[in-house]
Amino acid sequence: MTSRKFPLLPGYRPDTFEMKDNYRKSQLLGYVGGVPQVSDPNTHRKVNHTLRSTVRTTDGDCVPSWVAFDRKVLRFAAYFKEGVVERPNEPYRVRNCEIFFYLEDNTIHVSERKTENSGIPQGVFLKRHRVLKEGSSADFYSAKDLRVGNEVTMYGRTFYIVGCDDFTRMFYEELGEPQPEGEDMPEDPYTTIRSNHYAAERPVGPPKPKDDDLVRYMEASLGLSSTRLYADKLAQFLANDRKVLRFYSYWDDTSSMDGEKLHYIIHFFLSDDTVEILERHKANKNQGRGRDPFPALLRRQKLATTANALFDYNKDNTTYYNAGDFSVGGTVDALGRKLFIYDCDAFTREYCEQELGIEQPPAISVKEPERPPLVVDIPPNQGFGTEEDSLGSFLYLLPRVPHHDWNKLMENDGKVLRFAARLTGKGVDPDRRFILSYFLSDDTIALYEPPQRNSGVLGGKFLERMRVKKPDSKVYYDLNDLYMGSTLQFFSHSFEVIDADEYTKKYLGIGSSAEGEAAQEPRAVQDVVEKVRSAVAGDASRLRSALRAADSGATGAVGVQQFVRIVEQATRVQVTDIEGKSLASSFGDGQSIMYDRFVAAIESS
Repeated sequence: MTSRKFPLLPGYRPDTFEMKDNYRKSQLLGYVGGVPQVSDPNTHRKVNHTLRSTVRTTDGDCVPSWVAFDRKVLRFAAYFKEGVVERPNEPYRVRNCEIFFYLEDNTIHVSERKTENSGIPQGVFLKRHRVLKEGSSADFYSAKDLRVGNEVTMYGRTFYIVGCDDFTRMFYEELGEPQPEGEDMPEDPYTTIRSNHYAAERPVGPPKPKDDDLVRYMEASLGLSSTRLYADKLAQFLANDRKVLRFYSYWDDTSSMDGEKLHYIIHFFLSDDTVEILERHKANKNQGRGRDPFPALLRRQKLATTANALFDYNKDNTTYYNAGDFSVGGTVDALGRKLFIYDCDAFTREYCEQELGIEQPPAISVKEPERPPLVVDIPPNQGFGTEEDSLGSFLYLLPRVPHHDWNKLMENDGKVLRFAARLTGKGVDPDRRFILSYFLSDDTIALYEPPQRNSGVLGGKFLERMRVKKPDSKVYYDLNDLYMGSTLQFFSHSFEVIDADEYTKKYLGIGSSAEGEAAQEPRAVQDVVEKVRSAVAGDASRLRSALRAADSGATGAVGVQQFVRIVEQATRVQVTDIEGKSLASSFGDGQSIMYDRFVAAIESS
């Protein structure tokens, strides 16, 4: 059949079929010289998985390499350097390793020797497998590549071989390629520093239990007394229990922003040579403003002489403060803070002198000049609300409602005292009259001017109801300032109280009551009585004689003008006309004054 007779369709063309002459199955497994071999079915070539697939024994037989070199390993000593950038005294680390080469399958295993307390993960560094040479994709390391004095690079890490064991040397000598002599392993810089440090600390002679932890443990396990294992602290405790040296010191922190001198008490416990530093908290007067009390700067412990001892892992070389290191005028390094000692108590002075032979210097004065109190100016009221409202938002972070005397407000609700007043001063109309209303419930004042015909003044409200301050003062006017003849100044206007209504007179006790009993004297009368009492100095006989001499009719009373003139002559006390009228209302019938009653008021305490 020719190709012309096939249809021209895919799969029917004869040139697409593979014409085979031999349809036998390929043989992959076989023996060559008594050694099993594996052939590639495509190329019919032998596949060699090892460096040497067969090894001829001394008897002349060929055996597989994995049989001849079973459990035979070449061991090499090597190292590599690892750079260190974090420590100035350790530029690099030397990592000691062992390279194992397995002859049965040409695999390599790398292990790093473990160093105690190194902090580095050590052990298996490279798992067992065949390792490609650096820069190659098919060439593997063999036994011929491992030589003493050579460098081997595996996965970017370069190992320097410095030696090998006896079996490895014998193996290479049988091959006719002996290994060079071994080299010394380089020293690690950090290990060298630590070794020299420990050598300097190690005492001369055999180790003692107090110096060596291992010896102390073994001796303790054998039953050695604890007093021989450790320093005898029991005798020190029994002799000095509850004996404490006390020193007074301060830390000067004024060099920093908002710093100050902070005072501390240093306690040194003689029973175990420990130190405790407590803060001397002062009241919030001149020092310590805004600082919370912190009880202890340093809890009870042994205090090293330098703050760097905190970072020293070898505590045996650390020096600590003892009782002789503290003295008045000296300094103590409390973990970086320099505390200046300026005094100590009496027991400390006595102990240092008798037991230590140290005489403490006298106390150093550290008293500072008192700071003037900080005065904060109260801002003036801007007109919004009352002054108490403004102070509530100034004195407190959260504004508070002004305090009100509710008892006073309830008792005096609706009670108003009314006085008649007139303007005083230069350039004012003395005929203008005003009604001054004083509200007892909240001590407010209101002024009203009654309209007067043909006066040219409209009249009406003159001052809104409010609390009024005295001129050049922060004190408000109150009821004690309102009496006959008193002068009040409201916003540059001066007013003189000249009269009061009947309710006000009765409330204040001006005049006599209906029963004829003496009522309470008004404020103007009390002022005159106090002035005259001070002038006569307890002896009113001269004043009484002068008043009786002026009473020609022996009526027991004199006129107001005559009374005022006699009082001024006898006592040098000036009495105004208004005060004279008030005296006539209190000690007379309003037109004359009964002088015996007035003198009796002076002589009474």
